[in-house]
Amino acid sequence: EHLTVNQRVLGSSPRGGAKSHTSFSVAFLLSSMMHFVYIIYSQKVDQYYIGETEDIENRLLKHNTGFFKNSFTAKTNDWKLFFSISCYNRTQAQKIEKHIKKMKSRKYIQNLKKHPNISKKLLLKY
Repeated sequence: EHLTVNQRVLGSSPRGGAKSHTSFSVAFLLSSMMHFVYIIYSQKVDQYYIGETEDIENRLLKHNTGFFKNSFTAKTNDWKLFFSISCYNRTQAQKIEKHIKKMKSRKYIQNLKKHPNISKKLLLKY
């Protein structure tokens, strides 16, 4: 699940003309959301793993092919994407990743998927 950005962007006028200060398009804002917090799950070991990346598909492939030798995810090769949060930059993604890991709670991870408002609050907080 990914969160969306409001269509009306600060700095643009209701009629579509730009104000005298710099305005950004929705497309620019969306393209700058290039980092993700991701949570993957393995049924074999019945565990979750939390990380951050620019490319979820590539990262998942690496987790499942043993690219990260001697890592937690090297135990198995059945990792599936459970949940992800689109972030504005790497710093925000790292802060949210750290917050989720600090919770040390399977229930919290499951609630992230069940209750989208939790993710929205994390994006506002960090």
